[in-house]
Amino acid sequence: MYRKVQILNNRRFLRSFASQCARYRVCSDEAVKIFSSLQQTSAVSGKQLASLQNWIDIKTEIDETTEDLEKFVEVDQSVEAKISHLQSKLRKALSDLASDEEIFAEKQRQNTKLKDQIEMLRYATANEKYAAAENCIKQQEQRLVEQQTKLAEMQQLINGMQTEVGGEI
Repeated sequence: MYRKVQILNNRRFLRSFASQCARYRVCSDEAVKIFSSLQQTSAVSGKQLASLQNWIDIKTEIDETTEDLEKFVEVDQSVEAKISHLQSKLRKALSDLASDEEIFAEKQRQNTKLKDQIEMLRYATANEKYAAAENCIKQQEQRLVEQQTKLAEMQQLINGMQTEVGGEI
């Protein structure tokens, strides 16, 4: 029972992280649009242009890495096939139960073993997905901090340029 509750909690946790990642992705996509438009203006110096391009390149790299991680986090079809196969065997074992006590006892042992295997596979799959999602989120958080730092640096450069341009007029 504890495992089922833990799996459900892990699934909720993963959905929450997926939602948070989606929000970060929207923000970073908007930043790419803004930076791309800034690159087109003549008010940006060569150094700032390089910084903008560097940020856009980092964002592209993060998107590519995230796509690979999302593929990894998805449920492995072979595990699902094993679960389905074991469930099929379980149904067959249940239907084969006979009134003979010896056959009944043997089938009961098979049934219990198959249930344990299914539970172990589900638990292992949930833990792998949770660990992969947690790792993905940590990487995205690190990259977000890097992006925010670069954004702050670029904002300071832009403010400095605006001050210089305003002082010259």
